[in-house]
Parts: sequence; C-alpha cells; structure tokens
Amino acid sequence: MKLREVRRARLRAAYEEAELDPEFMREMEATMRAFEPAVGDGLSAGVG
Repeated sequence: MKLREVRRARLRAAYEEAELDPEFMREMEATMRAFEPAVGDGLSAGVG
C-alpha cells in the first residue's frame, strides 16, 4: 500500500473508534453546537 492509503485507512479506523466512544461524541456535539452561531457570521461562506 502507498503511504497515503495507509494514512487514510488509519484515519478511517480512528474515526470509527471515536464514533463508538460516547464521551467523545458528547464533546463533539457540544463543539458543533458552540460553533453554530458562527455560521451566521459568514464563517462557513469564507467571508472575512
């Protein structure tokens, strides 16, 4: 396998593992909610 493919496989495996961790998922959901107001500030549109 190419190095890039190995890295992608490891990253996918880490995402799958994190998805099964309830504490991690709670933290990620809280982080996403915290950034929701930024969408209205033009952050998602690259304005600024």
